[in-house]
Amino acid sequence: EAALRALPIERGMVVDLGGGSLQVTPIEGGSIGPSTSVPLGVARLLRRFCANDPAPPAELDAMRSEIREHVSPLLEPVPKDGRALASGGIVSALARFALARRAPAQAPPSRPQTHACTLPLGELSELRASLEPLTLHARITTRGIEPERADVIVVGAVVLEEVLALSGYPELTASRTSVREGVLWREAVSYAGSKL
Repeated sequence: EAALRALPIERGMVVDLGGGSLQVTPIEGGSIGPSTSVPLGVARLLRRFCANDPAPPAELDAMRSEIREHVSPLLEPVPKDGRALASGGIVSALARFALARRAPAQAPPSRPQTHACTLPLGELSELRASLEPLTLHARITTRGIEPERADVIVVGAVVLEEVLALSGYPELTASRTSVREGVLWREAVSYAGSKL
């Protein structure tokens, strides 16, 4: 809901990726449909599947299988002119990393504008592939990586990569807002209505 207010779209889906869960919400006619949440948050997946640093292909393959099993039933056919929005801290972290890679000669700003940053599936795969062989320490010291997200950024890239590949959307657009902000907005509207 908050992501849709920040980046209005007529049809498509909103993906909110947090530490404990992944939420998928269809959009039709500019309105949100029923949201579905699955236990595919980045912190949860990291604890469950990534015992080594860096995670070897076998661990990531097992994680991909889990993601596909949970996500495939949630996804609807891509509507004409549909767009995929994504929110959450890890989405912003990946957008920040992408922006740093796009302008390697420039010093990245301390707080780059990641809102409305578009991440095509191909670029998302490239980001993941560049980070996958790195240790946590190496990721922390990589240009454009937020140290507080360095532990889960590979997991986040894998989740979003799978969501795009399974859904058929060619890209996602990062939104600065999240489900939590949507809940706060809904509560504020409800409170204001009760006072009328």
